[in-house]
Amino acid sequence: MQKEQKKRIGKEVDQMIRMALGFEKTLVDIAQQNASTWKRVGIGGLVIAGLSVVAVTSLTPLKEAFPFVIEVDKTTGETNIVTTIKNKQMTYDEVINRHWLRQYVMFREGYNWNTVQATYDTTKLFNSPEVQAKYRAFYESPTAPHKVLKQNAEVLVKVTNISFVGDMAQVRFEKRLVPVGNSEIKPAPPQKMIATIAFEFKTTPMTEAVRDINPLGFQVLSYNVTEEVAQ
Repeated sequence: MQKEQKKRIGKEVDQMIRMALGFEKTLVDIAQQNASTWKRVGIGGLVIAGLSVVAVTSLTPLKEAFPFVIEVDKTTGETNIVTTIKNKQMTYDEVINRHWLRQYVMFREGYNWNTVQATYDTTKLFNSPEVQAKYRAFYESPTAPHKVLKQNAEVLVKVTNISFVGDMAQVRFEKRLVPVGNSEIKPAPPQKMIATIAFEFKTTPMTEAVRDINPLGFQVLSYNVTEEVAQ
């Protein structure tokens, strides 16, 4: 009787040991499965993060920040924002037009005794025959700057704004009389002026000397200047 009881108890112990070993194996399998799952999740997260970095990098040019420079006039303290053409949304035609209009007004309205002949000759290259006739008549008159101011003063020109009305341009500028040397001429407050200009670009044949100064054939068809009235 005792032998059978011991035998039965031994079987139960063996069964409990096998169950314990099976349970332990199950826990190990679960742990290995979880580790494999988290490993896959981790790799997936790294892949998604990498793709996100690539996506943000590829979109960066769409949000490109355009730097600008603030230019300060050391004499007047006036500030101007210096931009690129792309940032300011100008067409290249507009940039070219503005350049030649500015150059023309500064050549025509400015004055310096030492460069008066060169300035006159350059301005003449930009004038249509009708405009040149009026310009020549002005320089032959008694009120021409080289006859009134001579070497005693110069006229400085600063273009402040250029706008377009149809095929015409309006150029706002300031003229300032500046005495030279020991001149008795007194400096005058700046005059605010408006030039209304009709212009075109002609493709007529030209000499190399003319092309060096006026390569695009810029020509002024009409030119009228009035003093700007304060509002």
